[in-house]
Formats: sequence, structure tokens, C-alpha cells
Amino acid sequence: MTVTLGISGCAEPSIERPDESVPVPVDWNQSVDVAATPTKYPDVQWWSAFGSQELERLVAEAEANNPDLAAAAFRIAQASAEARSARSALYPSLTGTASAGRNMGRNSAPTHPLSLGLEASYELDIWGENRATVDAAVASRVASEFDREAVALSLVAEVATTYLQYLSLIDRIATAQEVLDVSRQVLAAIQTEARLGTLSGLEVAQQEVIVATLEAVIPPLELQRDQTLNALAALLGTTSGQLSLSGTTLDGIVVPAVAPGLPSDLLVRRPDLRAAETEIRAASANLEAAHAAMYPNIELTGSTGLASAALNSLFSPAGFFATLAAGIAQPLFDAGELEAQQDVAAAEEAIAIENYRAAVLSAFQDVEDALAAVRYLREEAEIQERAVTVARRAYELAVLQYQVGATDYANLMNAQRDLATQLDEQRQTHFDRLAVTVDLFSALGGGW
Repeated sequence: MTVTLGISGCAEPSIERPDESVPVPVDWNQSVDVAATPTKYPDVQWWSAFGSQELERLVAEAEANNPDLAAAAFRIAQASAEARSARSALYPSLTGTASAGRNMGRNSAPTHPLSLGLEASYELDIWGENRATVDAAVASRVASEFDREAVALSLVAEVATTYLQYLSLIDRIATAQEVLDVSRQVLAAIQTEARLGTLSGLEVAQQEVIVATLEAVIPPLELQRDQTLNALAALLGTTSGQLSLSGTTLDGIVVPAVAPGLPSDLLVRRPDLRAAETEIRAASANLEAAHAAMYPNIELTGSTGLASAALNSLFSPAGFFATLAAGIAQPLFDAGELEAQQDVAAAEEAIAIENYRAAVLSAFQDVEDALAAVRYLREEAEIQERAVTVARRAYELAVLQYQVGATDYANLMNAQRDLATQLDEQRQTHFDRLAVTVDLFSALGGGW
């Protein structure tokens, strides 16, 4: 085992963030509407901002039962065990020994040699190799904790998005069914007029095409709904048959106001960035260990015990023995193995730094993209609402005019199609606004 001289206890490694290598903006490029009472970060239950008790329940079930999150927790336990194993190298090892035998002499009585002893050894960590190994192991354990936080954040965001998508699909199916019912009523009226001879079979056929087209829209939406339900169940660690949901619409789901805070906060909010920082520390410690391996190792060994040829004299003073030895191991020729290991460790450190830089840049891009989507989807929703109002009024006017003979069937048919399209797009836009807000929560590390 290893004893390190002149080095303090096993504290957590301090992470020096390489901020100077990453340009951190002073403010976000996208303007946002700041909430009147923004949530203080970190908001451990940011998903409650959507105002859905069922969503809160689903998140709790996912956190308790999701296998990926459970595996991440076991990886923390694994890394902790590895850190304890590495830390044990800082202390001496002590081993108990015992041996017994029987010697047969030609001209003397047989003897029964017996020995009991203790062997101790420790390595003087003069160059810090073992300490660096411990630092690397502890940093890896800390990184595994941040990795679990990242998995948890991603899991909650995915549960929220999947649940909202499930409700959106129910809404879209209901809207498609509503438009289909109206089109069927129009078809029945046209068929009646055709039987009376006031309309041709062409108009009946055209309306039948519209009805069939609307009917064909519903099965794919139902398929997406069922697949989304299956995906949600998997996130919760169960099956769709065991999953019970009471929500049937996105109506009533709140679109949270946005107050993202300062850009630099992102570096301490997102667990993936914290994990990348810690990986740099682990790589640096591994490089230190590889460098220290180039120098001599000094190992001290000692043993003490009792030995006797006869059991009745085992504990006499003559039976005690003690030894102490020291040895120095100096690498002489290893065909460049140690130097290659040092080069590998240096490359791993450089890779960790570049991975961190890439993660930071990607994080700021995620936030900017989400902020842009929040802004433009809000504008799109406002326009979409006006478009639905106009399309509904146009359809109602087309029906009235067609009934009094003021317009032809083509205008009525186009009005039906426009209304169906606008209603479906409105439903999709509402879901997109909620989904991109989830993305913003996630991009900011959870809450603001």
C-alpha cells in the first residue's frame, strides 16, 4: 500500500474552469419576456410550472423507476468504490502469515516448526503518483454524479415532452373527428340534393373525396398517440398496459413565462458542463500520475512474528524475529512504454479540454435556439389564432352562400379544407410552444 508524504487528506478536487478558452456572451442574443416573479434557480421541480398535477406524478414515477437513471446511480456507486480502492494505496498494507510443518530426523525425534507473523509494506509517494491516481479517481466519481444529474434532467424533459405530445395527439384526433363529422353532414345534404336532381353526381363525388381524405387522417394520428403512450410508459419503467392517464387535452396546460437569467450562469447550471469540467481534472491527474511513473519508486517492507520448532516453546523470547528492508525500483528500459503512457495521458487531457469547449458552445447554442423558438412560436400562435378565426368564418359564410345558391360547390370545398388545415396547425403550434419551453428549461440546466 502507499503512504504519501507531505500531502493532506483526501479532499474533493477543485475544478478550475477553462473559461478563458470559451467566449461567454454578456447577454442573450434573443430578447425574452421576463416573468414577473421568476423562479429562483435551481428550481428542483421546474416541470410544475406547466400546471399539470398528472405531469408531476409522471415525473416522480420516472425518477423512481427509470432504468437509465438507476444505472447512472449504480455508476456513481462504482466510481465511489474505485475511488476508495485508489485511496487505499495511500496507506500501508498489513498481512498476517502462518505456517506449520513436520520434520522427520534420522537420529532424533520429529519436530513441529510453526511460525506466526505480520508483514507490512508501503510505498513512499515522493513523486505524487499515487496521490494523482486518487485525484483522478475522485474526479471521475464527481463526474459520475454530474452525469446522473444530466440523465435526470434529460429524463424529466423527455417525460414532459412525451406527455405533452400525447395530449396534443388526442387534441388533433378530436379536431380531425370534429371536422370529419361536419364534412359528413355536408355530404348527406349534397346526396339529398342529388337525389332531388338539383346537384350533379360530380359534386357528390368531390365531397366523398373530402370525407375519405379526412377519414384517412385519423388512423396515423391514432398510431402516433399509441406509440407516444408506449414511449412514455418506457420512460416510467413500465408498460402502456400498466400506465393510467387521466389527461385528455392540452387545454389548461400553462405555457410558463421565460426569465432565463445571465448567460454566464449556464456554466454552473448544466450538469453536463460540470461533468466535462471534472473530466478535465481527472485527465490532468492521470497525466500527473503518468509523469510520476517515470521516476524511481521507494518501497519499505517489514515483518515481525514468532517462530519455533516446538509448540511448547513457541512464545519464548528466542522465538521472536523482526526484519526491515527498503528497496528502490528505477525504470531502466521499457521500450518507451512509460513515455508512451505519458503521451496518451497528455492527449486525453487535451481531448477533455476540447470536449469541454465544445460542450459550452453547444450549451449556449441550445439556449439561443430555444429562446428564438419561444419568441417566434409565440408570434406564430398569435397569427394562427387569427387564421383559425378567419377560416371558421369563411367556412360558415361558404355554407350559407351555398345553401342560397350564391356560390358554387368549389368554394365550399376549399373552405372545408382550409378550416381543417388551420385547426390542425393551431393544435400543433400549441404543442410546439410547450415543447420548446421544455427545451429551454433543459438547456438552462433546469429552471431559472
